[in-house]
Formats: sequence, C-alpha cells, structure tokens
Amino acid sequence: MKLTIRKYDPANPTRIHIDEGGCIFSSNSYDVRVFADDFRTDTTTKGHLRLLRKASEEDSELTEYAKCLLVADPYRRDCRAGTLVVNDLAHAELWAALAPESRRNIDDGFTLEVTLQAGASRVVYAQVPVMLAPAEGE
Repeated sequence: MKLTIRKYDPANPTRIHIDEGGCIFSSNSYDVRVFADDFRTDTTTKGHLRLLRKASEEDSELTEYAKCLLVADPYRRDCRAGTLVVNDLAHAELWAALAPESRRNIDDGFTLEVTLQAGASRVVYAQVPVMLAPAEGE
C-alpha cells in the first residue's frame, strides 16, 4: 500500500496531511513518501519515521510500534521514501491487550514522528489515527 505524508507548514511539525484517507491501517506494509520543505536543503541525510504510542494512560514514555528508514528521492528534493511495516511484536501485544469491544476501532493515541540525522531534527511530530486489526494468522 502507499502512504503519502505531506507537511504543510515548515515551522509546525504537527500540520500534516495523509493523502490516502488520513488513516494508517495496522497489519500492513506501506511504501511511504514524506514531503516536507525541511528536506530541500539537505538531500543526503537519511531520515527516520517512527509510529509511537503510550503503552498505558499512566505512562509518559512512548513505545515504538513501527519504524523505517527514509532515503532521499533523487528526483524530488522535498521527498524522503521508505517502507513501513506495521505488524511486529509490539503490535501483536497491543492487539492482545485491547478489550474485544474496542478492537477494529480507530485509535487516535498514535504519534507519527519523522526525524533527520537519527533524531537531531524533528520534521514531523503529529497525532495520527490508526485503524487496528489483527496481524495475519490471529
């Protein structure tokens, strides 16, 4: 599946748009493209995309549920691309912990983070809805 993320305001990492409906579906793999003016000045540094969520309401730390490496697109200076897989062990644990009546609902507790240079410069840091679904074989 494709996932196109566009950052609208260079000064505000929370203002993004997801072209393919605005929701990420768990248990999927995505060909990700992130468009941001932040990338125009540095076309060689690799980026990192992470999907984060609090493990519980009491926790202040965010748990990483998916991540991918973003590399420069040679044809678009404002674009980084990579492959995001949202179906690892952390996802299986989250699915198992959810109450049966809340499964398959959209969860707004996820944060999408895109950084350059392994976290030195935050490009995107926004809440995103994730449609939860069981991993294959569940």
